[in-house]
Amino acid sequence: MQMTNEEIAVSYRDAKDRTAQLSILAELNNCTVDRIVDELKTAGADMRELGPRVRTIEQRKGKSKGQSKGQSKSKTKAYTAAELLGQTEPDLTALSARIDALLEQRDSAEKELHTISETLAKLLLKMKEGGSDD
Repeated sequence: MQMTNEEIAVSYRDAKDRTAQLSILAELNNCTVDRIVDELKTAGADMRELGPRVRTIEQRKGKSKGQSKGQSKSKTKAYTAAELLGQTEPDLTALSARIDALLEQRDSAEKELHTISETLAKLLLKMKEGGSDD
């Protein structure tokens, strides 16, 4: 997995088209949609809204509804993100690198905010303790 469970959950939660986002996250993390769904469930995401749409995505890998056990699976073409978006691989690599950089900046900012928050809490506690001596 390239992304943490939290990053996957945030990306899924903020997506306009959550069904499509599942496939995008699976491709970005080089895993199956099932794995992304499992990670989202582990992170506490409510998957009920997708209902049968998730199964529809995964049916492409298995048998179609009308196929009997003796029949072979139909071949479906797997598309890369570049093909789906009509962009070249270098464009997608640049976008991916930019996303990574932004995620690192976000992580750094979150750490700094946490440190500031802890410092403020300590200062407030000291002020409160100092003020009660009067």
